[in-house]
Amino acid sequence: MPKNLQGLNSLRPLSSITKILTNHKAISSSVAAALLVVGLVIGGAVGYGITASTSKVGVTTTVTGAAGPTTYTIGSIQPITGSLASFGVSFQNSVDLAVKQMNANLTAVGSNIQFKAVHADDQQTPGGALTALTSEFTSQGVQVVIGPLTSAEVQGVIQYATQNHIVVLPGAATATALIGVSPYLFRPGQPGDQFESTVIAQSVIQTGGKNVVYLYRNDISEYGTFNASMKIMLAAGLKVQGIALPAGQSDYAAQVQTAGINVAQYLSS
Repeated sequence: MPKNLQGLNSLRPLSSITKILTNHKAISSSVAAALLVVGLVIGGAVGYGITASTSKVGVTTTVTGAAGPTTYTIGSIQPITGSLASFGVSFQNSVDLAVKQMNANLTAVGSNIQFKAVHADDQQTPGGALTALTSEFTSQGVQVVIGPLTSAEVQGVIQYATQNHIVVLPGAATATALIGVSPYLFRPGQPGDQFESTVIAQSVIQTGGKNVVYLYRNDISEYGTFNASMKIMLAAGLKVQGIALPAGQSDYAAQVQTAGINVAQYLSS
């Protein structure tokens, strides 16, 4: 990755990213503008231009007459199966719509640039996400991927993506554990769980309560939110008892019972 992109913060405004892209000699202003529009529709695909300037992988040129089209392949990895399938299908449809509209606009202005999307199901697991990314990279040569959707799956692919210089643009991966993990991870427009943690903690503090029983889903995202919230509340002098709820469990009677016992102990103290 070019040196002037290595420190690019994943939450930097898209306008700043676009300015950097247009400063690269290998990227024309028209291509950067097209990438920005795709990014706005999909949720950050402007990152594709970063690798387009340093690698020819993922770019297919088909010659037809004097000026054949140059096609940029964009990967999409979403949870098409599992409990988040409805979200995954929506994101997949959004990618297809953005690509269709951008291609039509490019054709209308006489550009020879086109985009193509390839899709894969991460099966809502880190391992499934890694398999999907490996397949898209080795078979299609993608250098930018929209997805995976959530933090656990992003964590599953980020090492492979970094090693192979693949830009990752997740739709809803807000875990604090992902901050600064890779220069190839971009989360434009996503505030991050650190902001949610602050709001939760300050809301509790403002109620005037002194004892907190905090139930949270035990995954990479919600554990990070709980941990950050707890630190703020402890610093304010509150007592905090955390109770983890295993993801995918159908019966939480034991955790609810534990919470009830903790509340009773707080009330009697």
